Amino acid sequence: MKPILLFLLLVTINQITYGQETKRIKNKIDKDSYEIYYVLKSEQSTKQGSYKLFERKNLKVSGFYDANKKDSTWTEYKYSGNLISQGSYLNDFKSGTWSYYFQNSIDQQIHAKGDFLNGKRMGIWNIYNLKGKLTQHYDFDTKKITQMNISDSISPILITDGQYKSLMFVDKMASYKNGEEAMFKFLGTNVRYPSEAKSLNKQGTVYISFNIDENGKTSDYKIVRSVHQSLDDEAMRVVKLMANNWMPASFEGEYVSVKYNLPIRFQLR
Repeated sequence: MKPILLFLLLVTINQITYGQETKRIKNKIDKDSYEIYYVLKSEQSTKQGSYKLFERKNLKVSGFYDANKKDSTWTEYKYSGNLISQGSYLNDFKSGTWSYYFQNSIDQQIHAKGDFLNGKRMGIWNIYNLKGKLTQHYDFDTKKITQMNISDSISPILITDGQYKSLMFVDKMASYKNGEEAMFKFLGTNVRYPSEAKSLNKQGTVYISFNIDENGKTSDYKIVRSVHQSLDDEAMRVVKLMANNWMPASFEGEYVSVKYNLPIRFQLR
């Protein structure tokens, strides 16, 4: 029984110590937001203990400070109470497994999950779609997408800026140099409608995927949605002419490699 009694004694001592050494602070940030946290009585600039941020009386962030550094589990919430993100800090850096959730979903649906080390994403991160199905693996060590599953796609697998749905988190997606208008002008100038496709009355949109690495170099071109061989060949020819005109994606100040999917539309008039 002595070990159990010793443990209970230590817990009691710790509780008393924290009660004596910390002071509760309620800080109003603006008219809609305030935070509640604890500081050391002996050094009131040092946060120590639990932290909560409220917006419009809703809990938005909860966590813990140890000697003014973020520590242990931190959670960000939607107004509905569902999670936006959750994971651990160690010495003020994200560390261990973190999970991120779709912000525009009604349910608490996970979007991405992976590990941090000293505040940097590392290893394989899993990316999910809104149905909860694993759609991509992204390797932050090699900065490459290692797996992409588009077999369940019924509608086109693009959003308006050409980015794959449920792609890894980036601050800025890869883009065409001089902007989208310049890209459309290039395509309009260089695409030629194949005579074979015209004679067969073939038209539609060819989707070509390719990799844009952290230096803006392109590789791994693939037809992911075909219309007709002649149209596919022409789309591929023109897209490869654009090889030296891309700016890489960036994430947390670092350039990263991403998959890009470009639609080339052929329409008879």
